Amino acid sequence: MTDKELAVLAQKLSEEVAEKLREFHVCRLNLSESEVSQAPHLFGVLTDLGEGDIRKGIEAFRENNRCVKKMRERGEKTALAAWLCWITLLVGGAASALWLGFKSLLHLQQKIG
Repeated sequence: MTDKELAVLAQKLSEEVAEKLREFHVCRLNLSESEVSQAPHLFGVLTDLGEGDIRKGIEAFRENNRCVKKMRERGEKTALAAWLCWITLLVGGAASALWLGFKSLLHLQQKIG
């Protein structure tokens, strides 16, 4: 066999082995094909986050998630406080307007009567 024939044979053999490995490998996470295709990207991001060490990347990712969770909780509390302040201002303004109107009517009635 020539080198060219051996290269073609090796390529076919490696393709068949790869296909058999894909058939044999069972993913236990019930991921779709599109989700499985994103796994290399995820591992690359984690490796980059850990500056070359995927374990450090995973720990940094977890720490980032904790931080984001705390920020969301604080944001929700701040938003609630902001809404309560807004409602208080609206109710207070409406009550002041009603009181001033009522007071003006009492003053007008005293002038007339």
